[in-house]
Amino acid sequence: MAGELYAALLPPTGAAFIAGHAARASQIERIRQNLVILGKPRYWHLGSASTVGHTNTAYDWAEDANTVKLCAEDLRGLTVTFRVWVKTYDAAGTVRVRLQNVDDGVTVAELPAGVVATAWTLYEVAVTPPSGTVARVCRVEIVAGSASIPVYYRGAQLEVKL
Repeated sequence: MAGELYAALLPPTGAAFIAGHAARASQIERIRQNLVILGKPRYWHLGSASTVGHTNTAYDWAEDANTVKLCAEDLRGLTVTFRVWVKTYDAAGTVRVRLQNVDDGVTVAELPAGVVATAWTLYEVAVTPPSGTVARVCRVEIVAGSASIPVYYRGAQLEVKL
């Protein structure tokens, strides 16, 4: 992220760091700052918003949605959450949004069935990244429960934290 620095630890001698050597106060402070930086959530922006309501009753790539490459090896040990705001035009409608691995056709994260919300509502779902070491392309997809009632999404993102 902007304004954050990552650097290798330098021992007092300026050579390789050796466990057990005395560390300088500046080194200790650098370690503390790096741990604070690593503990903060990071976000991958996946899409802005629907400007036109989705009425497709089969999953469709969400309007203005980005793709992201994910794999289990890159994310091991991290908690990954898919977050998205959704709403329906009418209380008779339902909406579902998912993060889909398009390379393998596997769902990575999906909102519960039949979300009914006429006001913007934030949903969070745990992500199961694609297995293995090869990053797979994933994208946000949306589906409406009725072809006559538009549904919307906005602010889709992945939150990654320790």
